[in-house]
Amino acid sequence: MFFKKKVYIFAKKMSRAKVRIEKIWQIEGLDAVTLAKGHLEWLKTCDEIYGENNTKRQLLSLIVNYMALVNTIISRCLLNRKGICYLNTAKYRTIFSRHFSEMINYLNLIGIISAGTYKVGEHSRSISLLNWNINQEETKNVKVITILDKVEKDKIEITKYNENGFTNKYNECLSKLELIDKEGAIEYINSSIEKSDLHRYHYYLHSIDSFNNNNSKIYTIDKNNRIYHHLTNLPRVLKPFFNIKIDIDISNSHPLIFSFFLINRYNISINIINNLNIIPYTPHYDGKKLWEELKDKGLDVPPKKDLPTDILYYIYLTQKGKFYDKFSEIFSYLDRGQMKRNVFSDVFYSHKRTTHGSAFCKAFRAVFPNVWKLIVELRKEIEKPIELERIDVGGISVPIYTDEYYKPTDCLANRMMKLESEIFYKILERCWQQGWCAVNIHDALLLLDCQDNNPPIEVVESLVTNVFNCYGLFPTLHRENGL
Repeated sequence: MFFKKKVYIFAKKMSRAKVRIEKIWQIEGLDAVTLAKGHLEWLKTCDEIYGENNTKRQLLSLIVNYMALVNTIISRCLLNRKGICYLNTAKYRTIFSRHFSEMINYLNLIGIISAGTYKVGEHSRSISLLNWNINQEETKNVKVITILDKVEKDKIEITKYNENGFTNKYNECLSKLELIDKEGAIEYINSSIEKSDLHRYHYYLHSIDSFNNNNSKIYTIDKNNRIYHHLTNLPRVLKPFFNIKIDIDISNSHPLIFSFFLINRYNISINIINNLNIIPYTPHYDGKKLWEELKDKGLDVPPKKDLPTDILYYIYLTQKGKFYDKFSEIFSYLDRGQMKRNVFSDVFYSHKRTTHGSAFCKAFRAVFPNVWKLIVELRKEIEKPIELERIDVGGISVPIYTDEYYKPTDCLANRMMKLESEIFYKILERCWQQGWCAVNIHDALLLLDCQDNNPPIEVVESLVTNVFNCYGLFPTLHRENGL
């Protein structure tokens, strides 16, 4: 009798417990039951690959796993401009059981996704969502929710930069980010984004629907110290619907960042760099004319064999924000955005040490032969990191790159991104010292429209320029939103 009473009390408490309900993404017209049944039928034809007993697996287990996996793929792809996510096979097998690879292969087979190849120990598997006929539905399934909780815990957590309070201050500023016109944003998306482009439509809509200013904080910081948060992947056209007051980015930022390595390698004096910056931009200028003009000013310019003229020309173009204009002339048949992405990826972010197979590398080498030579040197890797000397410039600790550094530790792309992050960390710290509510999106500085955050944009630009100047760089700044 006592035992029955305890069971009754427990059952009564459970009945009063709040049932957890989660919204999950699924493919319209293709539920998890259909997927699981199709999976089992498919396995009958794959016994040699997956084993004789695969068709006997429990249907319910596959239904639960498909509900969770489809939601995971869609929610991850919604965060990517290209509709791609990366899933680590080894990790996800522990979450979705040993059937994970089977489910990915089956979804790939029926055209829901396009799955990249997987090589053990080399990289995560790329997944592109092909079917963007998606919707959200509610589930109370405890097993599905348990799997999704495991997926959530698997996300990268911040483990750095809390010791000096940098991320705390950054999150404090992010907490003041507001979506000031949600209705206007949704109306813009519905009227301006073609419904036929389902990925783009859902990507834009998710950028608005998923925003929660009560939980606006850093998502993660990568190994290059780049900070990721809600604004990082926000489409540019949706920025005006948030309380962003000032938005300044650096024209051709990464090519400009590479000038830092050139200046150090060729030991170019700040006097030459400063005078190069003063020369007004003229399209017909080339390296030889720049070298002669500097010489005519009475500057102690090294001989051309010690300071090749294409080095001066490269620094000049990146200072003026005209680097990509040169390649727009060469690749006039390409959309400017596509051209920039190709030059960016092939020249600076590739691991290749030759121009073979890349028209962009060949064009770059033709215009900047000595710049290309240094790029190739910096693509080499060694195992042991090199400690760099630093000097104080305008209150900022700036690294000095000796010849030893040119036996590099990281690939070129990593070093460029780390240097960009270092510069923007200094910019943010100086903004915060002024009492401004500032965050960044990689190479862009944003000031939010909140109380006591009203500096003239010229003052903000001067601060940004001064920090870059400490590194020997003279950027061209670009104001967004017509500021």
